[in-house]
Amino acid sequence: MVNYSLQMRGKMSDDEEWNDLSPGGLINEVEVTCDPAYKLCSYFPVGYLTHLQYDMYDVAVTIENQEDLVFLEDTHINFHMAYFNPEYTFYQLKVRLFFVLTSVLVLLYYFTKLACRVPHKLQHMVTFDQRSVAPLLFLLFLFNDPWYAAHIYQPSVLTLTLSELQISMFAAGLLIYWIRDVARYRTERAPRTAGVFAKYLHKSTSDNQVVVTFLFVFYVLLVVVFTGIYLVFFFQIEADPGFAGQMNPFEGSDSAKVSKTLYTCLAVLLGIYYFWYLCTLCNHCRLITATEDHVKVVFAINFVAHVIFMGSLVIGAYSRHFRNGGI
Repeated sequence: MVNYSLQMRGKMSDDEEWNDLSPGGLINEVEVTCDPAYKLCSYFPVGYLTHLQYDMYDVAVTIENQEDLVFLEDTHINFHMAYFNPEYTFYQLKVRLFFVLTSVLVLLYYFTKLACRVPHKLQHMVTFDQRSVAPLLFLLFLFNDPWYAAHIYQPSVLTLTLSELQISMFAAGLLIYWIRDVARYRTERAPRTAGVFAKYLHKSTSDNQVVVTFLFVFYVLLVVVFTGIYLVFFFQIEADPGFAGQMNPFEGSDSAKVSKTLYTCLAVLLGIYYFWYLCTLCNHCRLITATEDHVKVVFAINFVAHVIFMGSLVIGAYSRHFRNGGI
């Protein structure tokens, strides 16, 4: 383990005074793995700036005196400054633009086919998957962030919130889709031999106004919690660049308390979600296996996508709250 502290300050070229960017005095701890064969240890980030707002920066990193380091021979510490250069940024914007245009063209094409090519008297024959694709395509368009350029060239709390809100809307939309995907295999009526819980579970998979309202409220809560976790992390990094993607939400700071509350709310929401999901899946397992082969294939694809999506969240591949920095 290595303990270090970071002090960072910045100023414009014509300013006389420096502006402190980190509170200082905070000791961060990071685990380092070393390879004796090559006499090298792993890199770890000591600081992170959300965006550059000054012409000049002064960075001081202090490695605390520790027994593990004192007894090492020929200890050398190298520091590297990394940044996204203009060429990479422009390439990133082009990739974003490609996905935005692709998703909006597919959305317009599909919506036109569904709304204009299907007669009004046959609208009731549109399947669940066909009805669900249109809103998911719209959320995918938002997920690709059509306003990403504004966040790059004119970053602000508004652009950040908008970007994170769109990601959260897409993630929550997928969760709602997957639970409705399982619910659609319900029978017209609950079996007469069904118990009280099974009857209530059967009612919860219907399309009545109560269930629709509950799902809408549940969706909004997921979006708020997802967005809140992202924003708290951003404000914590902005307040102290020394966290560098290693923020522990269960520390004692005010931001960590808010983050802990949001994580607790997320755990409760996901607990309710997966209790409902698994109970419905077990209740409808026999009905799913009795469907046609192409329906089983669609369900299997949705289920695998669900597992991959949640697995990615658990290991942190799409999260900025882990040390790997996300993607």
